[in-house]
Amino acid sequence: RVYGNAEWRATPDLLVNLGAMWEDNDITAADISPRVALNYRLRQGHTVRVSLSRATRTPVLLEQQADEVFQVGPIVDRVLFSSGGLRSERIQAIELGYLGQWLDNRLAVDARVHRDEVEDLIMQTRRIALPPSLDNVDGARDFRNAGDLTLTGFETQVKFTPGPGLRLIGNYSYLQLRAGDFNGGDGLRLGDFAALSEAMPKHNFGLLAIARFNEQLQGSL
Repeated sequence: RVYGNAEWRATPDLLVNLGAMWEDNDITAADISPRVALNYRLRQGHTVRVSLSRATRTPVLLEQQADEVFQVGPIVDRVLFSSGGLRSERIQAIELGYLGQWLDNRLAVDARVHRDEVEDLIMQTRRIALPPSLDNVDGARDFRNAGDLTLTGFETQVKFTPGPGLRLIGNYSYLQLRAGDFNGGDGLRLGDFAALSEAMPKHNFGLLAIARFNEQLQGSL
């Protein structure tokens, strides 16, 4: 693995980040994950950012080479058997963000909208029929590249320090998932793939209060 990052202050208000990581492995060979980001200060305490990135997730050994058998006496059940040949999952992301500060930095808002495109998502199949070369054991579950996903969303965090002994932090995020380009095959069903949209919450909310009573005592809620 080789990683590099460069930072360029193009103007007093514009900061450019360029980075990339090269990885080589025995499962899917070499991959390159690049990233570019621009941060522009509109004025003191107010910055916007844009970033583009591409990353990969290599299949783990279980997904690529699983061979799990459950046996009790003469009863043999092959639970998992990987047919192999998996492609790495890839994600391309674009983000537009804003960071603002007010009240002598006691109030800060960090917000972003993003769109993430995931290609070749790896999923576990249902039971399938195995080839005769495996002694006609019971069907097993396999791992396949099932299809593509698109995630779009919004995230924000608000930090407020009303006094020297109290900090308030609020978080909210909205996420929408759309499944597309399903690759059908043995043990893969469109309904299972589309059900991923029900597996992620659309709304997340959190509120944290941190109080410092003295130098030795701090509490949070």
